[in-house]
Amino acid sequence: MLGGSFKHGKRLAGSFACEAPAFLTGSGNRRLLSCLGGLPRSKLGVPAARRGSTLSSLLKKRPFGGERMRFTVVAVGKLKERFWTDACAEYLKRLQPYAKTEVREIADVDPGRAGGVDAARDREGAAIVGALSPSSHVVLLAIDGKQRSSEGFSQRIDALKLNGASDIAFVIGGSDGVSAAVRQRADETLSFGPVTLPHNLARVVLLEQLYRAQKISRGEPYHK
Repeated sequence: MLGGSFKHGKRLAGSFACEAPAFLTGSGNRRLLSCLGGLPRSKLGVPAARRGSTLSSLLKKRPFGGERMRFTVVAVGKLKERFWTDACAEYLKRLQPYAKTEVREIADVDPGRAGGVDAARDREGAAIVGALSPSSHVVLLAIDGKQRSSEGFSQRIDALKLNGASDIAFVIGGSDGVSAAVRQRADETLSFGPVTLPHNLARVVLLEQLYRAQKISRGEPYHK
């Protein structure tokens, strides 16, 4: 089920006699719009005063199933320079109307004090896993992860939401990578390409791409 009822019925006067599901958003719902587009607006629960509105504009007004998305970024290391913190704060502010978004910082561990790189990575990994909600769909950022275009990233988020994953966590590991426990917890991986990015910059890029994905999904101006 995709959230909300959607029952096929027989054709009546050139349209389908079926119950419309809850309002949908995003490019991932285009397969359903061919049916919804044939429904009289009375079937969609649109008041008479608003029947002049287009279907697409109505679908953009609320998220699929009425449930708001939640994005959590779990990142190793604390942002220190103001230009990093300002950039992240700006995109966090822009994201809030679309999804509840927060950043959880994990303290990086000094290998020299932890007994080596592996021990430090394991300690960071335990903290990362502890910061993740059990119900979160976890996306690990990794240089060998799945590469997606901005449009593909937006479509992937839409697809996850259609499948009931409204709580998505993104993990940015430390300079020495992540532990096996973190990789095991991850549901999928994501890469911004083969180039090496500073982890501070990767956090900014991720937040910007999340914001861009929401704009693409709703057909709002921003992405070019």
